Amino acid sequence: MTARVGSARWAVIFKEDPSCFEKNYTSLQVAPGIGWGGGGGTASLILLLGLVTVGNADTVKYVDASISSSGNGNSWATAYKTLTEAVDAASGDWVIKVAQGSYSPGTEEEDTFLIDTDGVEIYGGYAGLQGQNPDARDIVDYETILTGVVVVSPSIVRAWHVVKFNSGVGTTTILDGVTIIAGEADRPDETDPPVSHEADRNGGGIWIEKGEPVISNCTIKNNTADHYGGGVFMQGDSSEVGDDATFVNCTFDNNSAVSNGGGMVADARIAITDCVFKNNDCTGTNTTSGQEHGGGGLWITPGHGSGSNTVVLAGCNFLDNTAITFGGGLAVATATGPAPVLINCQFHENIASDGDSGDSAGMGGGIWSQRPMELVNVTLAKNTCSESNKGGGIFVDTASWQSESLVLMTNCILWGNESTNHNNEDDQIHFDDDVQADVIFACIEDLETWTDEGDHNTAVSPNFKNINSNLILDGSDCSGGVCSSRSIDKGNNSSISESNDIGKRTRKIDRDGDDVVTVDMGYWETQSGE
Repeated sequence: MTARVGSARWAVIFKEDPSCFEKNYTSLQVAPGIGWGGGGGTASLILLLGLVTVGNADTVKYVDASISSSGNGNSWATAYKTLTEAVDAASGDWVIKVAQGSYSPGTEEEDTFLIDTDGVEIYGGYAGLQGQNPDARDIVDYETILTGVVVVSPSIVRAWHVVKFNSGVGTTTILDGVTIIAGEADRPDETDPPVSHEADRNGGGIWIEKGEPVISNCTIKNNTADHYGGGVFMQGDSSEVGDDATFVNCTFDNNSAVSNGGGMVADARIAITDCVFKNNDCTGTNTTSGQEHGGGGLWITPGHGSGSNTVVLAGCNFLDNTAITFGGGLAVATATGPAPVLINCQFHENIASDGDSGDSAGMGGGIWSQRPMELVNVTLAKNTCSESNKGGGIFVDTASWQSESLVLMTNCILWGNESTNHNNEDDQIHFDDDVQADVIFACIEDLETWTDEGDHNTAVSPNFKNINSNLILDGSDCSGGVCSSRSIDKGNNSSISESNDIGKRTRKIDRDGDDVVTVDMGYWETQSGE
């Protein structure tokens, strides 16, 4: 049965049964709560646990690349040999189980796994005919690879998009447990007669056209784009209907775009939960107008039109991503709509730099934004930017048509970030003059601005166990209301609504021995014995 959780604005869909997901995942509902200066907005996050059912009261079809010849797909013994056959024939009540192996969308660059049937569900990671139990499912041991390589000889040719979702798909359309690799969105324009193919230079791994699919437990890696979104490109909808995609427990690894969003470009509303963006980049040399080279991991334009657009990132890691100009980890570009919300996220060793410290480029090593934002229990450490005093950790700009931006930061840690001229607060956090900021219960290196006693901010080191390899707080010595890390048990309980940290560990543990249960600062909650 389908369990739908959500507000009037958008919903996250899960199914119930442990046969699909290997663990419980957190889904998000945006509920009314915090206002954003000029009116109502979205605010608190309600965390709910969901499990997934594969094929309950639906038509189940089977795909196995190892079968000698293609069948009707009604069983493993008569499985389709290619995923393309199954997707092309699918109806809205189909659940497609895909066995381990590698699957290509065809033999031409324009070939793609086109998912345009609303309600179809695709699950990879089955043992198939190569296993003792074909229905055994493990997405690591029985990896299902969707590859963009369509020709291997005499030279390799790659598809412009490995997977494409059309605008007709909604929130009951699911892609789960597959690896998507080797897409190359590089279709050139035609000159005689002139024809633009810009869309086919976006989204080498996945291209979503105003759709609302749920993509979970997937790895998107080694994809490229000559324009936007090496791993994923999401096209928004100016009518504000049909662009509410959801990503859960996905990894974006080593994707590259010439312009924006090495890992992903989301020109839409989106919910991203428990995802990892690592080693992605947008460091190309194309200087075409409008190509900003921002968002090494993720570039977001929070949708179109009025204030109903929503962007939520929860439990996400941004690691070692690179951009030339804006936001090595994350860039949030100009658009209307409420503030993106980040909760329990980590930004570590991201870079915004063109390699020339004298150039006016490289702002916001971890995060660059032209939108209002809310950050709760976010840790930014060892991120760098090349422009002097432009926020090695975070830089919030104001767009020319905005009079002001409002930033809310609670329970956050900014430490060890650098810009060219370092050793001041601007290394960690830089806001333009028009930005209104409410920063409370935060640990900020070289803190100068938010020093009122009522803000509960500190410049005392968070004392990470190892800032180079992980950002876990040192709780080895806690007693009498003080721990080795002065960021333990020093957050604000009223600012959080979720019960777990990024690792699904219990929030609000009394570690400092003062008999008061208080949340830690940062993305990680120190547990007993740590």
